[in-house]
Order: sequence, then C-alpha cells, then structure tokens
Amino acid sequence: MGFRIVTDTSANLPTPWLDAHKVQTIPFIYIVQEQELTCMDTEAFDGKAYYDAMRAGEDVSTSQ
Repeated sequence: MGFRIVTDTSANLPTPWLDAHKVQTIPFIYIVQEQELTCMDTEAFDGKAYYDAMRAGEDVSTSQ
C-alpha cells in the first residue's frame, strides 16, 4: 500500500521543493474585502500584503 504526502500552500514550503519531492499541494484560499483569492504558488503569495490588510482592519478571512 502506498501513501501520499499532502499539504496546503499556507505551509509556506517552496514550490520547487514541493515539486521535487512530489508533495501534492492544495491551494490556500483567502478573502480580502469580499474578494476571494487563491494561492497556488507559495513564491507568488504576497504575505506582507495579506498581513498588512489584517493590520489595517480590512475584512480578511480564509476558507477555513
């Protein structure tokens, strides 16, 4: 019996590493000011903007 390692992009693991180790990645879905955004690539995710929006009091949430 085989197994598969799965994570989501909020784990902040580098995309090239995930690809090299064949780790299946589920997208991190988040909402900023009622706009749903999907992070498929951890290197493209602007974490600073995400947390700056929180600090500024904008309506920020995740799909969780």
